[in-house]
Amino acid sequence: MDVDRTRVLLIEDDEDDFVLVRDMLSEVTFSRYELEWVRTFDAALETILQCRHDVCLLDYLLGDRNGLDLLQEAIARGCRFPIIFLTGYGNYEIDLKAMKSGAADYLVKGQLTGPILERSIRYAVERKQAEEELTKYRQHLEKLVEERTRQHVEARADAERRAAEAEEGRRILHALMDYVPTGIAIADASDLTIRAVSNYALELQTRLYDHPGDANDLKDPAQWILYGPDGRTRLNTEELPLVRATRDGTVIIDEELIMGHPGGEQIPTMCNAGPILDNKGNITGGISTWRDISVLKAAQDVLRKANDELERRVEERTEELVQALESLNRSKGQLRFLSAQLLKAQEEERRRIARELHDSIGSALSAIKFSLANTMEQMRKGKTDPETFVTLMNMTQNAIDESRRLMTDLRPSILDDLGIVVTVRWFCRQCRQVYTAVDIEELIDIEEEDVPEPLKIVIFRILQEALNNMAKYSRASQATVCLEKTHERIQLTIEDNGIGFDPDSMISKDESTRGLGLTSMKERAELSGGRFQITSAPSRGTTVSVTWPLARI
Repeated sequence: MDVDRTRVLLIEDDEDDFVLVRDMLSEVTFSRYELEWVRTFDAALETILQCRHDVCLLDYLLGDRNGLDLLQEAIARGCRFPIIFLTGYGNYEIDLKAMKSGAADYLVKGQLTGPILERSIRYAVERKQAEEELTKYRQHLEKLVEERTRQHVEARADAERRAAEAEEGRRILHALMDYVPTGIAIADASDLTIRAVSNYALELQTRLYDHPGDANDLKDPAQWILYGPDGRTRLNTEELPLVRATRDGTVIIDEELIMGHPGGEQIPTMCNAGPILDNKGNITGGISTWRDISVLKAAQDVLRKANDELERRVEERTEELVQALESLNRSKGQLRFLSAQLLKAQEEERRRIARELHDSIGSALSAIKFSLANTMEQMRKGKTDPETFVTLMNMTQNAIDESRRLMTDLRPSILDDLGIVVTVRWFCRQCRQVYTAVDIEELIDIEEEDVPEPLKIVIFRILQEALNNMAKYSRASQATVCLEKTHERIQLTIEDNGIGFDPDSMISKDESTRGLGLTSMKERAELSGGRFQITSAPSRGTTVSVTWPLARI
């Protein structure tokens, strides 16, 4: 409310009453009033809700509506300024309803004067201001009480939480001391007295001294028996990890110490220690832990031995790999030599075939051509001799025989037609006819279907090379060829009673002077999944053996 004027809202449907109120207010000399007049219920409610006035004068009768309804609705919708109820006649019941509905005062128009109206307005406004101040003070007080109550609740909850945490900490500490397999000791900074010792520490003491461990025996750190890592140099009191942590604030991490006398049982331990600080950083005590590392030390010894053994095996394996590399390099050299020899043999074979074709089949064909030309000339002269055709047939047959011989040298057709078993027997007969000084015996104990198709030509070529070498170099009088199946293996053995040789000396020969026969047999055997072995010695014959595991073929 302004100091110099009071804003008054008059809700009255009678203009005469408006004039009466206006005149009464104008008579007041020590206060100024700004009067606004509203005649209808709806306009009055809208104006009240704008909250632009300091006080409201409300008439009971408003046409077909009444002031009690407006009073109740205005207060229900948040009217904050006082409302003085006006009526044309005194009625106790209306007075009571108005006051219960929230009216600030109840005035009868017939008894109304300027001073009475001024006093009622002034009392209503001051009472409303006092109520508002009281409400604000009560709200402020309630807020203070609520805040203080909240602080008390929080303080109590914090105290209960701290007490619960302290109790939980004590339970955890007791559990650690009782169950954790670690030696634990806690000391006071004032006199280094041990406040608590874990059960595990007492168990270690029992192991060392053959009597039940007693916490009283460990109350004084000066009575502790600890040695350095060598197990012989005893630590004095100042060197103990717990003492250093409690007095100096030193943090000790994984320091290896020995418990027990050198003459008796000793337990290697790993010690840690650190200071206990208050909230200002002052040292109030110290804590030390230790654990038995006997198993760890034993494991380290085992690991060290295993490492030594591993290094030894690595050295051996490295040596084996070096030897294997050298062998591989030799094999590479042998492979290059074999490739060169194969190319050389291929060219020689081509020259031999060309020479054979030229000397035998070519000569035979030339003779046949010449004889045919001569016969045709004789036939023109009418002098045909039947014997001429006989000669031509013989020459043709000779050419056919030479062709078959060359084809057999390249790949015997009997191998494809009748199989390896028959081919081995056939080739042994051929060798007996050619090498009459050698008695060749074949021993075959295998079925044709037991030999895989790709292996048949390999067996034949190795047999061919071995018997040719035997005939050329061994001076043997007897030879045995054995082809058999034993224990899921196919084995080919060619054995003779010749002069023999030193296989190592043959292997060590320079590649340029080494023959192709042994190398080619070995390569054929290994490339087909077999194992080639030759056994020989001077004057003791030679045995060539090749074994093929069926699972690898």
